[in-house]
Amino acid sequence: MLAAPVRTILWLAGVAAYVPIGSAGPVPPGDARGRPALVPAAEVNRLASAEANARRPVRLAGMVVHSDADWQLLFVVDSSGATFIDPVGLPTLPSPGTRVEVEGEAGSVGGFPGVVPVRLVETGQGELPAAWRPRRLASA
Repeated sequence: MLAAPVRTILWLAGVAAYVPIGSAGPVPPGDARGRPALVPAAEVNRLASAEANARRPVRLAGMVVHSDADWQLLFVVDSSGATFIDPVGLPTLPSPGTRVEVEGEAGSVGGFPGVVPVRLVETGQGELPAAWRPRRLASA
């Protein structure tokens, strides 16, 4: 069995394959309560990449797929992909399989696209998505 830090790094490499980088579109308008509009994780990543220092307000809903308090890692996935949530300042981290709604600012977090949360609310439990499995290369 691999050590926890090695497993985490390998897992993150798999998640990185699903984090799209591209140009950001206009910031969606907020909802009736003044909160930022709900956006997909892929859009959070585009906003964060294109305007890393702008710290655009965002809100997203998804499921926690990785949570590590020791390494300060939290990843949330929705139907569009995964994004990093900076857990620094959160009192506790939700466990994998927890559905969450995150409100915060999209931007560069440690040089990578992500969200600095202002509010994180657990909205229920769900079944984790099937793990990504690398394909076997054809033998030469």
